[in-house]
Amino acid sequence: SHLSGRDLLARKVAVLAVMGGAYPSSGPTCECNFCASSAWGGLDHQVAAEASAYVVKYMPPKVKIIFSGFEVGVAVQSGAALSSCAPESNPCRRAYIDYEGGLNRSRYSWDPLTTLVAVRGAAAAGCRECTNCSGSNWVNATSGSNRWIDGRSSNQTYLVLHNSTKAGKAIDDLLCQLPRHQVPGNSQPTSGIVV
Repeated sequence: SHLSGRDLLARKVAVLAVMGGAYPSSGPTCECNFCASSAWGGLDHQVAAEASAYVVKYMPPKVKIIFSGFEVGVAVQSGAALSSCAPESNPCRRAYIDYEGGLNRSRYSWDPLTTLVAVRGAAAAGCRECTNCSGSNWVNATSGSNRWIDGRSSNQTYLVLHNSTKAGKAIDDLLCQLPRHQVPGNSQPTSGIVV
């Protein structure tokens, strides 16, 4: 493309859903997606904090940014339904069982919830976009901590959870949904996410 990266983003991306931060503030510490905490694999903290701050500050104004904070995903449980709704050959079922250490165990839903919001909107995920919170997110480029700064309306908002049960069920319903098309040569259907 002849367009710069920022111009291409403005032209091709309508919504950026970000699982990162805490709202309205993370306090003095960072949420791991904005700072690559060493507890999560030893990634470079400084690079992650700087990159997060840069993306939040310089995303083109035409691109709506919806932040899904730590406090939202940690309150939503999903995945246990796969133990009973999906065949043993299902890779999502196997991943949940292996990661959680047994059958019928849910886990926090940060990433699935953010994906659901990106595709189907906040209401489908038991959330709403923050109201009466004009302003924008600020990420500290050194620490990765964040806070919402009141101000004029911007292209940014954050999620407020109002129904964690609805959110978890919406994710489980998608995880348990059978694929629309059978994989050639596979005699047993596996459920998959169809959004």
